[in-house]
Amino acid sequence: MKKLFYILILISFFTNSYGQFYDLIVTTERDSIACRIDSITDTHVYFEMKFNSNWIHTNLNIEKIIEYKMNEIDKKEVVFKQGSSYFESRKSYNITKNAIVISNDFLLSVTLGYEKIIHVNNKTKISMRANAGWGFLDNYPVIIGEISLLKGKSKHFFETGIGTHENLNGNSPPIIVTIGYRLMDNKRILLKVRPQIWIETDGDSDFGTVFPLAGISLVYRFVEW
Repeated sequence: MKKLFYILILISFFTNSYGQFYDLIVTTERDSIACRIDSITDTHVYFEMKFNSNWIHTNLNIEKIIEYKMNEIDKKEVVFKQGSSYFESRKSYNITKNAIVISNDFLLSVTLGYEKIIHVNNKTKISMRANAGWGFLDNYPVIIGEISLLKGKSKHFFETGIGTHENLNGNSPPIIVTIGYRLMDNKRILLKVRPQIWIETDGDSDFGTVFPLAGISLVYRFVEW
């Protein structure tokens, strides 16, 4: 378990360090510059930008800058002026994405369901899903419901959420808290590495029985709109 935890930390570190994200500077002339900010003083912002297809070090007086933000621009989501760091517009993408999915959750069940992904911004997404299928652990039909917050860049995401896994065997469904890693790109196959905390609501304890679970889930998105 400790090895998996450290692997997730390393994945997050390298994703943030070597992702395709640039800093943003917006000037008083309404130019938007994707750059790498080196330092900021009371009077100037020093940064590296592309000019005539070459990266150069330059600076701007703070009075000529409306705003600046760190790690704000994903190069895959903007259209640049040729050979420069100035960008003309952001590429359009769907605010929400819906899909019919087939899931294999921790190799314990196979389910068919619906997932909606809401793009809050270029670093944050919200995932909501409802699945129904068959659970192999108890050999009963299962219903899964979950809502998750996704934070990340490009196709690598830190995922945290809450949900339930209902086995239709008469027992009360557990509450499931998830913290993990999600690999999600434009392809239809989605990979999740997710430690979970299951809180069983049956039993003598007022708080239920709490136990950890970890595993790998595979999701195939075969219909999207």
